[in-house]
Amino acid sequence: MNYQIWKSTLDKKFEVYVERVAPYEGELVISENGKMLTIKQVTISHDAKFGVDLSDIRDWETFCIDFIDNKYQK
Repeated sequence: MNYQIWKSTLDKKFEVYVERVAPYEGELVISENGKMLTIKQVTISHDAKFGVDLSDIRDWETFCIDFIDNKYQK
């Protein structure tokens, strides 16, 4: 059942995506140049069969920005 349901690029160098792993569950991954920096279990609202819920995207973006700006150190 694993498949990518959302993908984005931050600061033109960080790849971020969410992969569905089960109904209502996913894994958010942040990587740079193919190197995984972090992975987080996330909830997918409403099983999102016809697209990702905007509130989910907002939560994922907030986590990614916070991680990159405050927790990731080169």
